[in-house]
Amino acid sequence: MLNESYKRAIVLLKTHRKELDLLAEALLNYETLDVEDVKAIVGGDQKSVSEKMAASSRTLQSNRGGSKPVS
Repeated sequence: MLNESYKRAIVLLKTHRKELDLLAEALLNYETLDVEDVKAIVGGDQKSVSEKMAASSRTLQSNRGGSKPVS
């Protein structure tokens, strides 16, 4: 049973490698993602996530009164 579960996990990870890489990259860039972000990334709409995060960063920056982008 353990070996079957292991094999199934490996197949799932290999099958969804692209989505996992995209999620990892988004987490490195933005640190947190909400459910809509994850759905957009897994659904292939990384552009909307980038736009949303950029808008969020601009809002945070203007609220702090800074001139540097928030990373």
